[in-house]
Amino acid sequence: MKVIQVSNLWKKYREVEAVKGLSFEVEKGTVFSLLGPNGAGKTTAVEILIGVRKRTLGEVKVLEEDPEKFSKETKKKLAVVFQETAIFENLTPYEILKFFKKTYEGDGNIEEILKYLDLWDQRKSLAKHLSGGQRRKLLIGTILVHDPELIFLDEPTTSLDPASRRNIWKIIQDLRGRGKTIFLTTHYMEEAQELSDVVCIMNEGEIVTMGSVKEVIEKSGLKTIITAKLNGEEIRIETTRPDEVTAELLKKGAEEIDIRKPNLEDVFLHFTGRKLK
Repeated sequence: MKVIQVSNLWKKYREVEAVKGLSFEVEKGTVFSLLGPNGAGKTTAVEILIGVRKRTLGEVKVLEEDPEKFSKETKKKLAVVFQETAIFENLTPYEILKFFKKTYEGDGNIEEILKYLDLWDQRKSLAKHLSGGQRRKLLIGTILVHDPELIFLDEPTTSLDPASRRNIWKIIQDLRGRGKTIFLTTHYMEEAQELSDVVCIMNEGEIVTMGSVKEVIEKSGLKTIITAKLNGEEIRIETTRPDEVTAELLKKGAEEIDIRKPNLEDVFLHFTGRKLK
């Protein structure tokens, strides 16, 4: 089942074309990651998908409805967690979930959700005393009270320590296992490589490559990558002859030589010419 269908999507702001002819589909029960450098058009595309911005041209269906005409029933089936979502600092996790449950007319069991997120022991603590990872879990909890089918996650692990980040990954993987569809935007390539069923990389308003992680790596045509320090400078070489190149670098006195297969970050750099920041 196609949860999201986008065909020839354009968005223009006067003379600026923020989105240029995007076409893609998102299957139910998958993690779809939209990647791109700042200014690539990701935010505009997401805002159109969730119905807060009108498109200039193209066809868009989200949960089989036009986002510009979402029914109340469909709105209940999707949820959005923005990177900068505010939280009630002086309420407890239990009180916060109770508020969101009432606001969105959800029927989720608050006790079960807090235990699922490993926040039951913190249920009576004020939100302002929670750690960064616990606060991010709580934000996810605010959408689970109405059991959405489609979840938009914007930079869900920004500024978290590695352990907290992987805890969020486990939650995302579990939600996918429950049949939820996750539309993810992230600046962490390791995160996208770990979680994604499909990655879509944008640059300057256009899709430059899309597919599974394996597929986009193959499409890039990147070969074995060698990095090293030579005469005080860092160098990066793509080659089909790693043994010969390594031997030559050693003769020249290169240090800290690393040989590896290309990963998603290499693909991103290849197609956009920029690293994520």
